[in-house]
Amino acid sequence: MRTWGKVLVAVMALGLLGCLMDDDPQGDLEALPGLAMFGGLGAYLWSDGQKRLDKLQACAEAALKSNRELGHIDCGNLSTRLKIPETEIRVKIAKAQKKGWVPYGIEMK
Repeated sequence: MRTWGKVLVAVMALGLLGCLMDDDPQGDLEALPGLAMFGGLGAYLWSDGQKRLDKLQACAEAALKSNRELGHIDCGNLSTRLKIPETEIRVKIAKAQKKGWVPYGIEMK
């Protein structure tokens, strides 16, 4: 999501640059609502993607800390500490393992 947000913001910036370089001021006014939509949607996707990535990193850090302290990942404890459902914790740990942030083979309880 974050990448698509960046792409849409870049398209908006290129569109604005094209409007500034164009000699026809009437065409510029017609393009502004579309460019504003690209920019608004891009900014939303960028910020939402960053929030999701931050939550994933926080979950991975908590999982690694739990593994160091207990020798396994206590999903119930992480769930209460991060205020996220236990099923979502397990999904986030699997995503963190795919990214290489959490090693495979760690026991989850």
